[in-house]
Amino acid sequence: MRKILLLVSSLLISSASFSMGFQTSGNTTCHVYHQGKLLKTLNCASDTYAGSSGRTYGFEQTTYTLPGFGVMTTYYDIGLSEAKDPWRDAKFTLNDEPAVFRYRDYKSKKVVSESYAKKHKVLRCYLSKKSQWEICSED
Repeated sequence: MRKILLLVSSLLISSASFSMGFQTSGNTTCHVYHQGKLLKTLNCASDTYAGSSGRTYGFEQTTYTLPGFGVMTTYYDIGLSEAKDPWRDAKFTLNDEPAVFRYRDYKSKKVVSESYAKKHKVLRCYLSKKSQWEICSED
């Protein structure tokens, strides 16, 4: 009996450490690029699931349904720490391929810095390092 209580207690503590999670769905505008060239701007559906385990780990996965292109899925995970730049070791993917996360200016669509993005309206983009597909969203 004592072993069962210990097992149940440890499971409750483990699940309690996964402190946050949310799922959202909606529509947005997506911009699809290939090899740096804008191919299409279109309305798309997005489904996002994100969560974190306390202060040590976080992730976000978004699936975009793109009429005429199919589905693209972005993902990142990040170790949340006291470090000045927790994004340094973050891992990004686009359709399960290693990717780079970056911003584009909302109007000009040019790639911009993070400091610029903090002050202006921007697109959030994932660029696959392998296939050179890029998905940007206005969310």
